[in-house]
Amino acid sequence: MIEYRAADTVASCTDVGSKSMFVDGHVNGVHARYILIDTGNTVTLISETLWIACRSETDTITSVDGRFMTANGSSLKVLGKAKIRFRIAGLDVVHTAIVAKNLAQHTIVINDFLDQHQCDILLRIRQL
Repeated sequence: MIEYRAADTVASCTDVGSKSMFVDGHVNGVHARYILIDTGNTVTLISETLWIACRSETDTITSVDGRFMTANGSSLKVLGKAKIRFRIAGLDVVHTAIVAKNLAQHTIVINDFLDQHQCDILLRIRQL
């Protein structure tokens, strides 16, 4: 299990019985467990369920052009994009995420986030 503290500069990954990397953090102030760190995709995603739980009355979703495909080739049902405040691994940043229906994980942090916010993944010790 991961314990997130605002002063942390790293986030250790939790073991949920797979090789996937998950961290703990906050999304728009809502505690989010098992944030998937996925380097195989290009955009950061949050589920519609988490969006409903963490958005304020002033938060909005804007439309997004294009079609999104999942790893198995099916179409992703995208509601749009939104600016989201993420607090993970000692970072406290606002980042644009795609809001989608029926995601397997509520939050998926992808290469765009990792690159823009200069995050490193240490696979050997499972640390972000």
